[in-house]
Amino acid sequence: MYPRFSPDYRPSDILAPVEIADLEFEIFGYLKRKSGLDHHFLYKYGRSGLYALLCALELEGKKVIIPSYSCVVVAHAIVKSGNTPVFLDSSEDSFQPASEAYLEAIDNETAMIIPTHLFGYPEETAELYREVKARFPEVIVVQDCAHSYFCKDSTGKVVTHYGDVAIYGANISKLVNGIHAGILSIRDKAIADKVTLFNRKFLKANFDGLYEYLYSVAGQIAFNPGIYSLVDYLINNTSSLDSETQYFAEDRIDLPRDYDHHLSRTSKSILKSSLERFDERVENRRKIAKKYFDLMKPLDDNTWFRQLSYVDGATWSHYPVLVREKERDVTRLELREIFKSEVGIIVDYSISDLSAYKSMGYNSCPIAHDYSKRVLNLPLTFFENRFFDFDLEEEMSRISEKLIDVMNGASS
Repeated sequence: MYPRFSPDYRPSDILAPVEIADLEFEIFGYLKRKSGLDHHFLYKYGRSGLYALLCALELEGKKVIIPSYSCVVVAHAIVKSGNTPVFLDSSEDSFQPASEAYLEAIDNETAMIIPTHLFGYPEETAELYREVKARFPEVIVVQDCAHSYFCKDSTGKVVTHYGDVAIYGANISKLVNGIHAGILSIRDKAIADKVTLFNRKFLKANFDGLYEYLYSVAGQIAFNPGIYSLVDYLINNTSSLDSETQYFAEDRIDLPRDYDHHLSRTSKSILKSSLERFDERVENRRKIAKKYFDLMKPLDDNTWFRQLSYVDGATWSHYPVLVREKERDVTRLELREIFKSEVGIIVDYSISDLSAYKSMGYNSCPIAHDYSKRVLNLPLTFFENRFFDFDLEEEMSRISEKLIDVMNGASS
């Protein structure tokens, strides 16, 4: 079985004899060229960077506006920093809220908004950024690119062009890998200076280098297609891997025990090499995503099925489609047989509908909740997980007829 994740780890990345200062110099230079932002910070987790930003700016008791259909750890970081998340529902034609929803939600207590580019898909945030800066100049715009490194909007601009800050995730499931890693990128030097000062008292020594080296080796083994069937069985039928696969508990708001640790040299080395291979990796994913889009065009008029429009600037961390809730599990199993790959479900919740947040008095976001029960992620790792010559045209032609049959069968 081919896993839906394909960590970009190689032994040469880990063992490369490069000094930490040189690693950081190369990582930061790459990020600056790609994002257009000037100041960069590395953490164990992307949520750690957001937490550090909120604390460094001494924000407390303020509102931070985020989509309800987003990664729950963003909301956790906001709460743990002493601030309050405000959840927006998705729009009828997008996984994400409309720009107008952000603008309508901003009030005198709002310190930050976090437009989110889920699944590697760029949202159109240029006008939102301009409006926020014109009407609410004190509100910070954070572009959440945890899934969406360097994606570009319809004008060809990287979405971080329309933000004061960007956050990225770089764990085992992301487009860019660094074992456990996160990145905070900042435009304004004054804000960056405050984060630098905060980090001096916030970040603690990290003695996990050996553990992370062994973790990376284990990851290379576990995600080998010849072995992954066993890993998949353990994930779905036992609790032995829960500590690695369950990144949150629905009834608890918390941060990882090591959220305040420095990033290890091992993770920095892998992160540097993964960034350097990013363009090639995304180009392959774009080819597969375009094939999916073209193959499933006949289904676009069905009310029970939806796929995102194909856009050139997407970086496709996942290829999401919406099917009917009652058939999702059956459809997923049938597609697994066709692809001989794991078909995923990512962000299968709406944050405001989770018990931890419902107990705080949040109302449901019904559209986001509906999407979370219907989403499937089709595999994009055909190039990355196969260790032999691979013809994309031949492979996608082979699966196209069966794919349409399964999707049509779900509607009957």
